[in-house]
Amino acid sequence: MLKVLRAGGSRNDAANKVGVTYNTLLNEVKRDNTFNEQVAAAESDCKLTLILRVNKASADDWRAASWLLERKWWKEYAKRNPETISADQLATAFSRLVAVLLTELPTEYHDRIRLRVEEIITSISGQRRG
Repeated sequence: MLKVLRAGGSRNDAANKVGVTYNTLLNEVKRDNTFNEQVAAAESDCKLTLILRVNKASADDWRAASWLLERKWWKEYAKRNPETISADQLATAFSRLVAVLLTELPTEYHDRIRLRVEEIITSISGQRRG
């Protein structure tokens, strides 16, 4: 099972290799701390091996370096559709819109607007992943 993970297989692949279900594997990982550490180490070994291969390949081919940059630091280097905007650009536009609303609308609405804006930001933040 650990050999499958070190080679890049998924946990599901590893479970199938030894004839257990994926849920059985997850339960065992939760139950047995030593096994959990072995699984994590096998996955980490695979990851490091692949990163080293990409780094080595980048010496001869710039595309390997580009590929790693696009995935590791995707906010800075990933290809983007020119018609899309970043989260930072959206936040700036949203902040400006709220500032205009607070300037133009009567003071009695300000607290409600702030509350609704916080709700929107919270719902958006909850949808994003790390």
